Amino acid sequence: MKLYLADEEKLNTFSLPEKPEESFLFSYTSSLTNIEVFFNIYAMDENWYIKNNEDFIINDSNMDTMLENFKYYKIKIKGIPNNLYLYTYPSYNDLYKDISTENIPQITIGNGQNNNIVYQNPITQQTQISITMENNIYYIE
Repeated sequence: MKLYLADEEKLNTFSLPEKPEESFLFSYTSSLTNIEVFFNIYAMDENWYIKNNEDFIINDSNMDTMLENFKYYKIKIKGIPNNLYLYTYPSYNDLYKDISTENIPQITIGNGQNNNIVYQNPITQQTQISITMENNIYYIE
């Protein structure tokens, strides 16, 4: 699983093994406040979990949170004014390697459930972007 932690200035990337077997500790330091936070990711029941601690809250809960592919999680870190968002994506998955777009005339990305790719983020529009192909040329609207 790949983890993407979005802050005010950059996208921080972390990679976890495909099979949840161990635990990992990684750190994040806010460039605005210089506050360093440690995230503990652990495996349980063949799933990845992120452990809440006294330094941050995930999705407004004090419970440990199971990480699922293609999700985002709101993280509130003590001492940092803005929320961060943790996005998850599979590192490799046989189910997705043979996806073909040749029979799809248009791909839409946005917050609406009717899009090909649903990106649930409070600042994303209903249909944020549309990609079409004509004569082997991709057009982005």
